Amino acid sequence: MPSTFVLAVGVVAATYIFLLSLLYLTQDAKEPPSICNTIPFITPIWEMTSKGVYFHHMMRQDISCIQDKYNLPIYTLRMPGSRIYVINLTSLITSVQSQFQVLSFTAIEANLAANVFGISRATNEIIGSNVNKDGSYLMSFPKYMHSALGAGPGLDAMNRRSIQVISESLYRWPKEGTTTIKLFEWVRHELLLASTDGVYGHKKPFRDPAMEKAWYTFEPSLMMFVLNLLPRVFAKEGFKAREYKVKGSYEQRSDLIKTRVKINNDFGIPLKETARIELGGGSQAILSNTLLGTFWMIYHILSNPTVLKDVKAEIYKGVLMDDHLLDGKYLLKRGSTIMMPAMVQHTDPAIWGDSPGAKRTNPVAFHGFGGGTTLCPGRHFASTEILMFAALVVLRFDLQLMDGKWVASRTDKSPLVSALPIPYEDISIVMCPTSDRMWNVSFSGYNQGMEIVAEDIEDATLTQGN
Repeated sequence: MPSTFVLAVGVVAATYIFLLSLLYLTQDAKEPPSICNTIPFITPIWEMTSKGVYFHHMMRQDISCIQDKYNLPIYTLRMPGSRIYVINLTSLITSVQSQFQVLSFTAIEANLAANVFGISRATNEIIGSNVNKDGSYLMSFPKYMHSALGAGPGLDAMNRRSIQVISESLYRWPKEGTTTIKLFEWVRHELLLASTDGVYGHKKPFRDPAMEKAWYTFEPSLMMFVLNLLPRVFAKEGFKAREYKVKGSYEQRSDLIKTRVKINNDFGIPLKETARIELGGGSQAILSNTLLGTFWMIYHILSNPTVLKDVKAEIYKGVLMDDHLLDGKYLLKRGSTIMMPAMVQHTDPAIWGDSPGAKRTNPVAFHGFGGGTTLCPGRHFASTEILMFAALVVLRFDLQLMDGKWVASRTDKSPLVSALPIPYEDISIVMCPTSDRMWNVSFSGYNQGMEIVAEDIEDATLTQGN
């Protein structure tokens, strides 16, 4: 009789050979090469969860889980029951975006809805029905969202509310005098309140500390829900946090984005299910990158004395310290902000001629907000928040490190689902008000969005031949 050890080794060897054969027989030669197959179907999951946000970067930088060298334009990750094609080459990314009917993100969204939101089968059937046909839920969704978040009164109202929250909060801090804070914790909290107030309105569901805590618990475990890797077992706390957030969102019945409620009503999705969809489609989209983007903006401004000096100089140039009669006839009131649009200056035919030259950049190279049919509709809202928060912090406070030396925080523990790295260690900051001056923030609407990505530039995609 063979020993138990020998039998176990035999079972493991047979299983490995079976998985390797299955991988080989089901991988078409025309597919992108399959990598990270030390243990077929298992190694990619292990590596993505252990290496987090740096996993794909490591694949491209010739460092891999099995010490082979990869620097591929596109490759395949094989997992149980699914494939992931990872694209590194920019030209291939634009090709994918142009083939949105065939290479559709909506099909993926339909699968994610059940895993991440925990919605009912009936709701999932509505969301997943006819995913590539006009008039379906997922094909209609971007049209609803972009119309709601485009430049205009709706976006202005959201920006105005969030900026008001930021301004009021920063106004209270000087009363505390010199204060020690944890930079990431502080920035994250301030922007969470501002963002959610701007979107959800006066009922403020995230004002509840338990709701805020639930979000911080749920978000890092999101990949377990995306891949449906037994989240009840491997992301137990995240699972509990998701259920708490759903109950809180529904019971508090805050002013959710009217458009998001409307599309669900139009397609017959009940309000309770809307709360679950809002958990991922709303909270995730609103908070994840905005909170991190704001932290890194503040971090890079404060940690570089030259940048900090330039930013202060740029901001103070636009702030009137006293009433001034410009050119002898235009009264400019103290405390207001002066804006001199670069677009107007650099396209004035009287200065540049009838065909003013354009800066030779490649606007399609920046994909910080996605692109094509997956372009983030909230990019203008997020950018306004981030820039305004950074400007007010620089104006109103002197922030210094407790130990006097900036050290780059570790970010290698960031989850794969995070588009931006998350600092592993927080930074202790001494925050001192620069003066007791009262700052008033006024906000005026604008009927044209900022040109943040190529899709915002009228002829950018045409210039690039897409």
